[in-house]
Amino acid sequence: MKFNNRYYVYTVMLLLLIIIIYTISFNNGNSSDTSLEPMQTVEAPQQTIPVEQIPTPQPTITVNAVEEKPIPVVSQPNTDLFTYTACEEDIKFNQALAQSNNKDIFQPTALAEGKEFSNVRAISTSKMTDGAGYGFKYGTSFALQKGGSIHAWGLRSFETSTIASFPKLVIGLPAMVQTEGEFALSKEGQVWLLNNGEKPYAIQALDHVKMLRQDGSGTLIVLKTDQTVWAWHRLEENPQGQLVQFSIKQAKQIYAGLNTFYVIQVNGTLWETASSWNNTDLDDFKQMELPQTVKAVQVDSLFNNKVFIKSDIGDWYEYNLESKFTKVEILKDMVKIAGNYSNIIALKKDGTVWSWDDQSELMFNEGYTGVLTKAAQLQGIKDAIDIQAGSDHFLVLTSEGKVLSWGSNMYGQLGRMPFYYDKLTTIGTTKGIEGIAAAWDGLYLFGKNDVWMLNETQQLVPIMQGKAIIKMVSLAGEPGFLTNMGEYILFSSGLTVCHVLRANTPIVDMEEGSTELLIKLQGNQIFAINLDNYDKYQITEVKKLTFEPKLTSNVNMMMTNVLPFVFTDKGEMYVQDQIKGDEWVMKPITGLPQIKEASAIYGSFYDHDGNIAKVIDPAGEVYNINITLERNENSEITTKLFKSIKTGERAEHLLGAMTISDQGELQEQERFRLQDQLKAGEQISFMSSIYAIASGGEGQSTFHHVLVMQDGRIQWLGFSSFFHDFAQPDLVVSG
Repeated sequence: MKFNNRYYVYTVMLLLLIIIIYTISFNNGNSSDTSLEPMQTVEAPQQTIPVEQIPTPQPTITVNAVEEKPIPVVSQPNTDLFTYTACEEDIKFNQALAQSNNKDIFQPTALAEGKEFSNVRAISTSKMTDGAGYGFKYGTSFALQKGGSIHAWGLRSFETSTIASFPKLVIGLPAMVQTEGEFALSKEGQVWLLNNGEKPYAIQALDHVKMLRQDGSGTLIVLKTDQTVWAWHRLEENPQGQLVQFSIKQAKQIYAGLNTFYVIQVNGTLWETASSWNNTDLDDFKQMELPQTVKAVQVDSLFNNKVFIKSDIGDWYEYNLESKFTKVEILKDMVKIAGNYSNIIALKKDGTVWSWDDQSELMFNEGYTGVLTKAAQLQGIKDAIDIQAGSDHFLVLTSEGKVLSWGSNMYGQLGRMPFYYDKLTTIGTTKGIEGIAAAWDGLYLFGKNDVWMLNETQQLVPIMQGKAIIKMVSLAGEPGFLTNMGEYILFSSGLTVCHVLRANTPIVDMEEGSTELLIKLQGNQIFAINLDNYDKYQITEVKKLTFEPKLTSNVNMMMTNVLPFVFTDKGEMYVQDQIKGDEWVMKPITGLPQIKEASAIYGSFYDHDGNIAKVIDPAGEVYNINITLERNENSEITTKLFKSIKTGERAEHLLGAMTISDQGELQEQERFRLQDQLKAGEQISFMSSIYAIASGGEGQSTFHHVLVMQDGRIQWLGFSSFFHDFAQPDLVVSG
């Protein structure tokens, strides 16, 4: 038989092709890498608490589920799986629709009006300030009533959670005659420390006192009846503190700025010294000589370190850091000046109050040598007898014994509106919504095909239409939304720029990380994605999460808290163990209880290395999951140690750090404690919480929980997102 070379070549080529295909198929089916070192863990729990029988649940919670469909795994570069492009026109909001269809979305609940706070004879504020400029807007207000009692409201100190939205009686004081922030003077001439909400006590060394002033560091300067001047500072190891007598004698008046003390002697000589207790020579006074040999009779120092000095002939001088005096003619009829970082106000002889809020250069530039101009009378104020400034708010006392306030209410320092709810409070009602998302500056409401925001003044703002939202996932403070179509819509630049992230298969879940987004696709594929959402608007990095051993369960929760974590429906918890190329290798944490439900405890409100999560086991027991990290000299993590600590609580659900029991009991047992009870039979339709810091990672630590009941009531617990500022003066109320 004749041999055909052409057929021989074809046969060999076919055999080679079969061998290649078989080899590739075999390798793809056996590609798991098992050479990684196991992660170190510590088994738990540390204590054992008997498991009690769980009563029949009364309150119920509606949970929306997303259906997943199994899909084949696609082998391709991570970055090719996703696109990030500008939004299409169909998601822009139709303003006509916004005007016609928003009536049922939110109806506010009127707050009960408080009684006028009256019978006040003196007011003061604490000199608390956000020196770093991060937007904390601290503030505390004090009032001395005619009977001698002291009331305080706002934030009392940085170290305590003692806060009040309305004037609160300071218990444990004798009758007082002066108020000066956290200090007060009794009619016997004894100085008392109010003690930041703890038990007040007398400072024994400060007796026979007739006047007291506090600076911004907590140091107190006092004028005694023998015309001597003393300074006092509390020491951590000694509540009675340390006392220093100044060398100046025959003192008549004392004043304090944030960082400076001023003393006017009987002969009108004016002296100043740096007030910091760490100052090497606190008694290092220097004389301030006013122009034209006039004598000082009053010193008003502002929060921005501006100083105004009144002479014995009624003229006012502005004193700057260059030790220059500038006569300010417009202040001729003023009897007092006060100011902070946003405004300068003055009290006139006729009881009116005037403002210079357009003088930004004068307010913010300590070396500015200009003068006050363009004064405007503040409306709604008459018969004023005193003015006081906090770092971001103002108080006015009237001759009738009433107090007006305006400015920031971030910590309740205005005494006009609740800023913190320690019990469930109904803020309004809603109809026809499909979900909610708590936010630092308001509340997002999801309609069937639209998104609304309840803003800081409780006004509804349309965000977008034409999309059904299943979850809100912010990125670096910008709002983003996961739709039921599996796409992620992200806004920026004050909702003026919009982009959409899509994958080759639908996105079914997402979580915000420290710098990235954790994304779950259909088929249990998990990725970490970094986006440039400010300049180039593009995907900058994609990491795939791989699991060792291979997952045999479904991922039902993700979080990034110090490290990336993943939870499964079998009660497992995985942590990032290695970074291997464009993969994050995840391994299970051993020794933990079986996890039925978990909630992250984020470091923006609590400690980073410590409690990172709260979990519930199938029996309803609650645990804290703690992490300890060991690092090398390059700050690289070398060891991760985990332990679970049984808290003694029982819960059916978690909302942030708050537990919800099967009997409807709500408890938040962290820095600010909350406790309340749902009524029997009440049903929760939606719930959301937030733990955050404002101002791009710096600012007020805040948290709150929002529950929408089945009857449409919106219930609030924690810090309020509404009415943080009031531009117009109004009366302080008793709550």
